[in-house]
Amino acid sequence: MIVCHCNVITLADIHSVVDELFDADPWRVITPGLVYMTLGKRGRCCGCFPNAVRVIEDRVASRRTAGDLPARSPSREPAEAPGVPATATVIKLRRSA
Repeated sequence: MIVCHCNVITLADIHSVVDELFDADPWRVITPGLVYMTLGKRGRCCGCFPNAVRVIEDRVASRRTAGDLPARSPSREPAEAPGVPATATVIKLRRSA
């Protein structure tokens, strides 16, 4: 089934990327933007994003109910996001009073 007609992204494409991202870091928030970026694509009209969100939610929920969610260790470092170098600088924002 095609989820995104602009980029010709199928249900199977999204499932495989979600599985890959989930295996790398099961605590990561998986968004359509992250899935598309991992596929080397980007949203064009973005009309498919509501459907993509549902597909992602369903896949993550099925993985979590299958017992694929390990216990989180406080010492565990999060996996590096695709396209973001490990040496990325964290910028702290100040709140104005």
